[in-house]
Amino acid sequence: MLNVAAPGKKHFHQDELALLQSVAFQIGSAIERARLYAAEQRRAELFAKLGEFSRDLGASAPEAPIPACALALMGKYFPWPFAAILRKSGTGFVISAVHAGGETFFPGTLIEPDALPWLKACITRRRRVEAAGAEIAGLTDHPRLRGKLPPLQAVLAVPLQTAAWPAGALVVGTDLPVGFRPADGEVLEAIAEHLDAAVESAQLEEQRRELARLDERNRLARDLHDSVCQMLFSLSMTAKGAEQQLHGGDADAALAAVREMQSLSREALKEMRALIMQLRPAGLEAGLVTALSEYGRKLGLKVSSRLIGVRELPRQAEEALWRIGQEALNNVSKHAQTDAASVELELGDRAAVLRISDSGVGMRPRPVDRHEASLGLFTMRERAMALGGELKIASDGRKGTLVEAAIPLPEGKEGPR
Repeated sequence: MLNVAAPGKKHFHQDELALLQSVAFQIGSAIERARLYAAEQRRAELFAKLGEFSRDLGASAPEAPIPACALALMGKYFPWPFAAILRKSGTGFVISAVHAGGETFFPGTLIEPDALPWLKACITRRRRVEAAGAEIAGLTDHPRLRGKLPPLQAVLAVPLQTAAWPAGALVVGTDLPVGFRPADGEVLEAIAEHLDAAVESAQLEEQRRELARLDERNRLARDLHDSVCQMLFSLSMTAKGAEQQLHGGDADAALAAVREMQSLSREALKEMRALIMQLRPAGLEAGLVTALSEYGRKLGLKVSSRLIGVRELPRQAEEALWRIGQEALNNVSKHAQTDAASVELELGDRAAVLRISDSGVGMRPRPVDRHEASLGLFTMRERAMALGGELKIASDGRKGTLVEAAIPLPEGKEGPR
């Protein structure tokens, strides 16, 4: 309301009232423009923070529990002093995780359904809900929140859609008397979508890892059957023959059988050690090139090695290249009909490239489809592709085989050569 007064003035003429009304409209328009500008500025700031939140959530999710990570990042980037994930449990609700006062914890507090009717509406009707006053009193009644949280004036809840929380909600609180603006609700819904996507992505990644583990077990079972089991069977048959020859008095034949048993046992021991090395990636403390060279020597190969560039390899990239190098050297030992191999690792600004080569008999072209390819070759390609890389195999009967695996790396400076 606009009030005006002047000394000795008792009445205003119509034209004066019209002028005052025009002034009031202009002031009101200016206030509304300022309010809309502030709202749009807040919206822009919140969505800019949403981009940073999404980036950090994607980077942190593999290393930390997603609910705790998401709530901690919300406390870092957004102006809400309280954030929590709640889920339906029986007829009530459980507070699964809370971030407040710079701390994330998992209270597991059970709340009766009648205490939070707005939460029930959010979860059952799958829509955004705002509540205030006495309706939110039971939400912050926890010993670890006392003294760390300003009195909340309102809360905002959005449903979570992922299978991990089929009946869950993401809730934030504010201590501002004005409550929430429309932009807060839009951003909170976007955060919930990012959280759902992160959970589903983590589940898919775990399924992919489980499939990789099953493939690895199948490959090891095949290798055990093709090498160690057959050698042990031959060893058993040779021992039986030696026993019969001793009973028959043929000492020379029995001695030859014993020598054959010694040779078979050495080969079986060599194969078992190679398989054990594949199960346990030991030796990487000395560096990838050193570990692969040592592994090749244990397979009976003469390995020449070369390192180009110096920089730190991420753990996942190093282990993937280690496994790929193992399989490539194993193939040289078994199929290349040569005892010489070369290992080269090039560490560049954007990628790590591992090259395993030999001058053996080469190999025929192999398909890359899971159902048709050699399991070992397919596993190597899958390991590279899982980290955004690629695997190339070039083979020539006169020049041997080259296996090249390239894994992209985070931006960084290449060290001295």
